[in-house]
Amino acid sequence: MINWKLLTLILGGTVLILIAASLFFSKPVDNTSVKFDQQKLVVGAAHITGDENAPVTIVEFSDFQCPACRTAAATLDGVLEKHKGEIKFIYRHFPLTSIHKNAMAASIASEAADEQGKFWEYSKALFDKQDAWEKLGNPQDLFVNLAKEAGMADLDKFKNEIGKQARRDMILADMSLGNQLGVDATPTFFVNGNKVSAGGLTLAVEKILSKPQ
Repeated sequence: MINWKLLTLILGGTVLILIAASLFFSKPVDNTSVKFDQQKLVVGAAHITGDENAPVTIVEFSDFQCPACRTAAATLDGVLEKHKGEIKFIYRHFPLTSIHKNAMAASIASEAADEQGKFWEYSKALFDKQDAWEKLGNPQDLFVNLAKEAGMADLDKFKNEIGKQARRDMILADMSLGNQLGVDATPTFFVNGNKVSAGGLTLAVEKILSKPQ
């Protein structure tokens, strides 16, 4: 004779186990506790500011057309200002070309500005005027105007640099590195090799600096 009560208990327990297993394996992976190779993050970087021997190194993968990156830039500026001499900051390109149609063009323009020593000034201008160029069919004229506002002396040289494949190749190299590191969104920050969110940037920096150096 079938023991229906026992059978019900067994089936019920099996279902609960399957549900629990499903929830466990579907949980998002938390990369914030994973230590990444600091040397890999730093080597070959083109855009570095701050003290070379600073106790804190921040590496950011960013997209000039990303609204969250624009917001994070203000947070980052505050952190860098507060801890002058204690932070080395590295910017790396990661334009999300599938959703931001002008992101690659903006990154290329920033590289053209770098040829005249104006990368940081131009980057700020791109974020400040993001609303003006993000939806344009062709943002090149506006990018030239931003170059003028950023104090670029040779606008013809700037226009020429925008068209060079080498500028695009530099950006693609940053994107390739980001893909190797599992970067899938912007902004993505690494603080001394540890991946942190934009919201956790200040805490991560101050935690390191609070320890005896």
